[in-house]
Amino acid sequence: MLFEAVVLALITGIIFKGRPANLKTFEIKHAWLIFGGLIVRYVPKLLELKFMGFIPVEIEEIAPLFFAVSYMMLIAGCAFNLDQWEMIFVLSGVVLNFAVVIANGGYMPVSREILEASGYPLNELKNARIDMNHILTGDDTRLRFLADNIPLTRLYPMKKIISLGDILMSAGVFMLIFRRLRGRSSHLRNINNEEGA
Repeated sequence: MLFEAVVLALITGIIFKGRPANLKTFEIKHAWLIFGGLIVRYVPKLLELKFMGFIPVEIEEIAPLFFAVSYMMLIAGCAFNLDQWEMIFVLSGVVLNFAVVIANGGYMPVSREILEASGYPLNELKNARIDMNHILTGDDTRLRFLADNIPLTRLYPMKKIISLGDILMSAGVFMLIFRRLRGRSSHLRNINNEEGA
């Protein structure tokens, strides 16, 4: 969802006479936390593909830990950049997703009904686990309203299920890039100075 937000912001920004050159001034403090957080969750999958049979623990057992760590890194990265007001939306979305993941043992729950309607072969699931990071919602699911419950099957070219947190994160990323393309400052200090001038 974040990739789509970036692409949409670039296209929309250019349509509204934004300049890609303005992105040169786009600074992210401790960017390694944000980019690292986006990558860490996929480490177990890479380990499974490269070292299958050579790791003493089951990859699926450590995947929830990497998933949680990825969100903690994202939270820290966003917190360092809250001087850009759009990051408040991104951080809010990350926190909501992190909350539901932690509440459900390191997994993001996904609605069974929506997943089944999207054509996913539920008969192939093992112990309600969809993949390394997702499980089906059940009677014991906590914070269900924050889980992946929102289908994009009609409004989106691909079948996709997202959460409320995903929407907030994507909105923040879109606004951040769109405004920067148009030369608008996102720094709260600069905005306050402009208003006081």
